[in-house]
Amino acid sequence: MEANETQKPKIKKRDIIKYYRQKTKPSKKLFFLANIVFAISRFTTTIFPTMVYTHIIDIIVDTELQIDEAFKTAIDFLLIWVGLNIINILSRGIYRILVAKFEHRTVREIANECLEYLFHNSYRFFSENYTGTLNSAVESLKEGYYTVLEEILLVIIDAIIYIPSVLIIVSLQSVWIGLIFLLFIIIYTFLQIKLSKRTEKYSVEKSKVQNAFFGQLSDIFTNQFNIITFASTRREITNLLKLYDKVNKSKLTQIIKEDRVRILSSLFYLVFFASVMLLGIYYYKEGALSLGIILLIQLYAWDLQEMIEWFTETFQVMNDSLWEATPMIEILNTPHEIVDKTEKKLKVWAWKIEFQDITFGYSKDVKVFEHFDLRIKPGERIALVGQSGSGKSSITKLLFRFFDLFEGKITIDDQDISQVTQESLRSQISLVPQDVILFHRSLKENICYGNPKATEEEMISACKMARCYNFISKLAQGFDTLVGERGIKLSWGERQRVAIARAILENKKILVLDEATSALDSESEVLIQEAMEEVMKNKTCIVVAHRLSTIRKMDKIVVMEKGKIIEKGSHNELLHINGTYAKLWNLQSDGFIGGDDEIKKQDQ
Repeated sequence: MEANETQKPKIKKRDIIKYYRQKTKPSKKLFFLANIVFAISRFTTTIFPTMVYTHIIDIIVDTELQIDEAFKTAIDFLLIWVGLNIINILSRGIYRILVAKFEHRTVREIANECLEYLFHNSYRFFSENYTGTLNSAVESLKEGYYTVLEEILLVIIDAIIYIPSVLIIVSLQSVWIGLIFLLFIIIYTFLQIKLSKRTEKYSVEKSKVQNAFFGQLSDIFTNQFNIITFASTRREITNLLKLYDKVNKSKLTQIIKEDRVRILSSLFYLVFFASVMLLGIYYYKEGALSLGIILLIQLYAWDLQEMIEWFTETFQVMNDSLWEATPMIEILNTPHEIVDKTEKKLKVWAWKIEFQDITFGYSKDVKVFEHFDLRIKPGERIALVGQSGSGKSSITKLLFRFFDLFEGKITIDDQDISQVTQESLRSQISLVPQDVILFHRSLKENICYGNPKATEEEMISACKMARCYNFISKLAQGFDTLVGERGIKLSWGERQRVAIARAILENKKILVLDEATSALDSESEVLIQEAMEEVMKNKTCIVVAHRLSTIRKMDKIVVMEKGKIIEKGSHNELLHINGTYAKLWNLQSDGFIGGDDEIKKQDQ
C-alpha cells in the first residue's frame, strides 16, 4: 500500500449547515420547544402589543366616545398590553434557558468530536499543520455554531413568524398596502441573495488568510528562542505584518461590498416607506383607515425595516462564520491516514519484535526501506548505528505505527501491529526521544504522565535512577515546579533525564531510546549509563545512537546504511571484522558519529 496523500475535500456552505443540523438532532426536542417559546415571545413583543397600542390611540382620539367610557376602554386595553409584555418577559427568560441548555450540550459534542478526530490523526498530519491553525479551526467551528444558531433562531425563525403575520394584519386593513409590503419583501430578498453571492468569495479569501496568519503567529511564539538567538525579531514582525495586511485588505474589500448592499437596501426601503405612507395618508383622508391603523402600518413598516437591516447584517455574519468553520469541516471530512483495522488489542508476553520484508517511504517516490528484515529476540538489547538518513529513527516510528508500510509487516510476539489498535500497541512501548518535549505542567505531572497512579516513593526512586532527583530537590517548588511550554525552563540534559525517569516509572517491557543521552555531558552520561543498565534489564530494547560509547554493552549492534543492514554483531565482534563500525569507532569524535575529526580524516 502507498503513503496516504488524501486531498482535502471541497466544502460548501450547505455542508457546514448540514453538520450543525446533525449536531442539533439529539437536542431537537429542546430546539423545538425553544422555537415555540420564541414564537410566543415574538407575538407578545411586537405583533399583538402594537395592535393593542394602536387601539388605545383610536380610543383616545375618538370624539364620539364619552371621556369616562374612553378612559375605561383605554385602561382595559392598557392592561391587556401590560399582560402581553409580562408574558413576553417570562417567555424570553424561558427561551434563553432552553437555548443555553442545548447550545452547551451541542457545542460540547462538537468540541469532543473535533478533539477526538484531531488526536487520532497521524504523525504526518501534525508535522504538516500549524498548531495555531488547528486551534483556530476548532474554535471557529464552535463559535460558528453559536452564530448560526443565534441567527437561525433570532432572524430566520423571527422572519418566518413575523412577516406572514404582518402581511395578514396589514392586508386585512388594506389590500393595496399589503401588496406593497409583499412586493417589497420579495424584491428585497431577491436582491439580497443576488448581491451576497458577489461578496462570498471575499469571505472565503478572508478566512484562508486569517487561518494562515494565526498559524504563522503560533509558529513565531513556539520558536521565540530561535528568533531571539538569530536577532530576527524585526524580520519576523515584518513578515507577520505583511500577512496581517492581507487579512485587513480582504476585510476591507468585503466591507466595501457589504456596504453597497446596505446602501441599496436603505434606498429601496426609503421608496417602500414613502409609498406606504402616501397610500396610508390617502386612505385616512378618504376616511377608509383610522389614525390608529395608519400608526399600526407605520410601526410595522419601521419594524420591517429594522428586521431587514438586521437580516442583511446577519446574513453577512453567518456567511463569514460558515466559511471560517470550513477548515475544521475539511479536516473532519478527510479520512485518517492511520486507522485501526480491527478492535483487537495487542497482548505481549515474550517481547519479540520482527520487521518482515518491509518496504516503506515517506512518499511513494522515495523509499527508505525496500524488503528490509530485522529480528529482535525476547529481552534482546540492540543498537541501531549509522549516518543520518540511514533509517534508524524511521525504524522506531514504524514500530509505533506512526506510518503504514507499503509492503511487509511488523510483528510483536507474532502479532501484526497493523491488525491491533494503535492505543494498545503504543501502551506497550516506552520511548525516550532525542527531542524531549514536556507539558507546561509540574515536574511531577510530567514524570508520572505514563503512570499517573505511581506513588511518591516510586516517583522519587525513578528520579534517583535517572539522576534527576538532585537538581529537582534543589528547586524552590521541587516536584511542583512548572517546566514552561515544551519544558523550556529546563536545560536540554535535564529534560532528557526527566524523560528517562518517566520511562523508568512506566516500566514497560519494550523500551525505545532514540539518542536518549545525546544532550548529556560526559559526567552525567556515565551516571545515566549506570541507571540505564538497570532500566534495560528484562526488557526488549532498541537504542538509536550516534554516541558509540553508550552502546558498547548492547547484545547486538546493527549498522545501517541507506535503509539496509550492512553489519551486525556485538561491539567486540564488529571491531574484530574491522568493517564500517570499526571505522566509525576509530573516527568518532567525543563518542559521536560524524564528528570533526572524522570529517578531517575523510578529507585527507
